[in-house]
Amino acid sequence: MRLGIRGKLFVGALLVITGAVLAGGIYLEPTLRAWLETRVEEELIRHARTGVVAVEMPPQLGPSADGLADGLGRSMGARVTIIAADGRVLGDSELDRAQLARVENHGDRPEVRRARGRGSGINRRYSTTLGTEMLYVAVTYRRSDGAGVVRVATPLSVVDEAVGRLRVVLL
Repeated sequence: MRLGIRGKLFVGALLVITGAVLAGGIYLEPTLRAWLETRVEEELIRHARTGVVAVEMPPQLGPSADGLADGLGRSMGARVTIIAADGRVLGDSELDRAQLARVENHGDRPEVRRARGRGSGINRRYSTTLGTEMLYVAVTYRRSDGAGVVRVATPLSVVDEAVGRLRVVLL
């Protein structure tokens, strides 16, 4: 079968459009991913700083830390963990009090170590508990009865979903 001039122009235009869309997708996907991850990171930093303000306010933290973490987690739409200076988890928005008593020490987590050294720390890693890539942001707090870290975390699946939507739009 031989193509006429219209057929050749159509096939040529189709190839040019397909190439342009593919090139745009190859460029846009990592750019969009990096931009979205930066936005999520900035939001978590703001949330962690808000958490620090809330943790530093009550006269005593003690057992109320878990309730505070639960409330902060609900309002932020993220996982909030309140960690003592020695790495003990005082409160976590995803754990009840019984689970909290059994949770491992968080003092060796990379974001917690960085926060203790620099005032804040950020880390991306795979959570075996949740089965997804997570972004963690930790900020130190100081109180008259001690210091520690407020850590806020969220799954990076929102970034994956946005990149997936871009692929669908390009198709």
